[in-house]
Amino acid sequence: MYYRAWTVVLAHIKTRFMEVTGLTEEAFYNKHEINAVQEIYWLRRMDDNLIRKMAPVHNKEFSAGKSILPNLHYLASSHAMAFNMLGNETLTVLKNPYQIPDGNYRISYNKTFRALKSKNAFVNMDACLWSEDGGVCLCLEMKMLEWFVFKINPIKDTFMKAENYYYPDTAPVFMDVIKLLIPFLNRDEWEHFSCFQNYDGLLIMRQLLGLYNSIRMASEYAGFGAVGDNRRSAGLKELILATVYWKASDPGCYENYRERILAAEEQMKGETRFLQELAGPVRELFEKELGIRLRIVNLSNKELLRILEKTDEEKNLLRRYDV
Repeated sequence: MYYRAWTVVLAHIKTRFMEVTGLTEEAFYNKHEINAVQEIYWLRRMDDNLIRKMAPVHNKEFSAGKSILPNLHYLASSHAMAFNMLGNETLTVLKNPYQIPDGNYRISYNKTFRALKSKNAFVNMDACLWSEDGGVCLCLEMKMLEWFVFKINPIKDTFMKAENYYYPDTAPVFMDVIKLLIPFLNRDEWEHFSCFQNYDGLLIMRQLLGLYNSIRMASEYAGFGAVGDNRRSAGLKELILATVYWKASDPGCYENYRERILAAEEQMKGETRFLQELAGPVRELFEKELGIRLRIVNLSNKELLRILEKTDEEKNLLRRYDV
């Protein structure tokens, strides 16, 4: 919610980016050249914003539905950060203290799930990673600057009506948890704001509902693709939903916003713990109905990078995010 910090942080990110890549101002659009917010932080070539060439399968994923390919030109794109950190098709997770099973994972981007029966009630996931044996799915929601610059989006009132849910037994579980996140619930309103300031707990609840529907439908209806595909979902034993946020490595360079950024990070961590506690009934629902262990975690981009196997060249290029 520190909108004024946006351009200050972006300016430092841009300077760091040019130091790491060797690119100059000519790689960016000029002010008033295109119809885009913060256009001087948009690269002319998408490939200049990516540390590797994108595989055709992922290009197709990013362009599916409402294409987000144009967003990959933006220097502070969370989608670009996701691709830069994860890469093409497969990656290796190292042993780590976050209880994320190590091993090889297959990557898919920009997955869409239907949360409710009502029209356009979809929710997106930036990336879904499947372990080789199909027993673990790691879903990632990436946040670049959104978590401290912008206000948390509200949730529509349609989520507070049981008749909109696919499964009657899920409605009271999700609705009860969502209500606890809304300090002033007014049923006459079209949408409701949460008590969170930096952690998008309402989005997490929508994503969990979409994932639950997808997995359960896959078990009940042949041919319905869940998370990745029907074959994988059949053996799923553990689902980890992780929010990955960009961490200010040197908050001191942001001058007047230093304390605010540090405070926002602590606020987000506290809000994460709060949701983890409140989401107990949702975890029980996943365990009871689907036989799946559900965990909600929150990692910085630096913490995620430390548990991924990367070449020295990749590590060097990813220093662009160390600002």
